[in-house]
Amino acid sequence: MKELEWSVEDSPSEGDVQRLADGVTSYGRALSRSMSRPIACFVRSGGEIVAGAYGRTEFNRLFVTYLWVEQALRCQGLGSGLLRRIEASAAARGCTDALIETLSDETACMYRRRGYTPLATIPNYVVRLRDTYCKRQFRRMPRVIEFETDRLRLRQWREADREPFAALCADPLVMEFLTSDRDRATADTAIDKWQSRIAQNGWGFWAVELKRINAFIGFVGMQVPAEPHPFLPCVEIGWRLAAAHWGSGYATEAAKQTLRIAFEVLALQEVLASTAVGNLRSSALMERLGMYGPEAIFEHPGVPTDNPLRRHVLYRLTRKHWDQRLHNK
Repeated sequence: MKELEWSVEDSPSEGDVQRLADGVTSYGRALSRSMSRPIACFVRSGGEIVAGAYGRTEFNRLFVTYLWVEQALRCQGLGSGLLRRIEASAAARGCTDALIETLSDETACMYRRRGYTPLATIPNYVVRLRDTYCKRQFRRMPRVIEFETDRLRLRQWREADREPFAALCADPLVMEFLTSDRDRATADTAIDKWQSRIAQNGWGFWAVELKRINAFIGFVGMQVPAEPHPFLPCVEIGWRLAAAHWGSGYATEAAKQTLRIAFEVLALQEVLASTAVGNLRSSALMERLGMYGPEAIFEHPGVPTDNPLRRHVLYRLTRKHWDQRLHNK
């Protein structure tokens, strides 16, 4: 071995620092037989990043390096939303927990609300600020349910679904009885939410693909409605297909198999459905599925109070009635 040379440097070169980092990383991976993969989630406005989360997955763990929200947009749930999305992506990679640190007591409180547990605190870490390390254990990920019917494939969402779904949501005919915004950002947010729920729970609103042409045509599936829905706790079935594919029985075909998953795989005791008063097409589909109703007319809390679409009808199908229908076939 050549003679060793020692040096203490105030301004080490980037190359020397990188050599040191590569050596540490290589040693850690050799011990764990694990590879690091970057992971990120961004929020943009007008093409500019206004919030984001960045980290890596390694050793079956999510390491969150950066979590940032522009000052004017804080306290609106963006931080929690960013964490929720990268946690779901990390869990889909096989991660079982997440680690994150912060110098802000306020941010540490947000982490605790998200289910993180403080592991260690270093007081006076920097200028009287304490550094808090937090960890969150993920739930064991269920198997993602995907299935097929004679003509359709119900599956997890893909990036390629975003453009046709945005076009579907911009169609006035499709949205006649719906009140959500019709812009691309709203459509993308919905996909992010449903994709995350399928990854976390194994089921949700599935993307529907027409098998003969391998084309996305809409969604069918189930979800737990948001509070303060008047019939919580419950699971509701829903659908939205491109108008070009109406009248072919695709919604009925997909919804029947969705109900089979609900009762025979998930062992739910009942499934609800609702639609705006006057949406005869959806009400007729609920009745074709064997759902009982209209059981009630109620004010849907997700629709503005001055909107005539706020009045909804409720349909219901119980496990008992589902079993009876199978027995009578």
